Amino acid sequence: MVFYDVLGDVVCGGFTMPMRAGYADAVMVVTSGENMSIYAAANIAMAVDRFKNRGYAKFAGLILNQRNVKNEAEKVAQLAQDIDTQVVGSIERSQLIQDAEELGETVVQAYPESGLAQQYRQLAAQILETCEALPC
Repeated sequence: MVFYDVLGDVVCGGFTMPMRAGYADAVMVVTSGENMSIYAAANIAMAVDRFKNRGYAKFAGLILNQRNVKNEAEKVAQLAQDIDTQVVGSIERSQLIQDAEELGETVVQAYPESGLAQQYRQLAAQILETCEALPC
């Protein structure tokens, strides 16, 4: 399993290059409940759907990166329903993320016993489970 962090909100469509070059079997999009993030996630999902008959990557779901937007979980769940996918997992907004970054570590390294570290472990398990079903 390989992760790519590509800009999905660029209008040039450069985010499709890993798919078209055969570097991706599945696409999961990290989004928040912010309108522009939802808009970008929907556009990526539509692009993946448009290319599906060419043997490119499948759309495997959304990951909610919480920003404490009003009705955020509901908005992302609605997006998932609208594009016929799932919310694979969710990570809450936390100061621990910035604190770990200042230490040059991940949350799991810096705060392994925290609830947030457990959320990352759960997300990893959910991603693996999703990829075993697809496969990714």
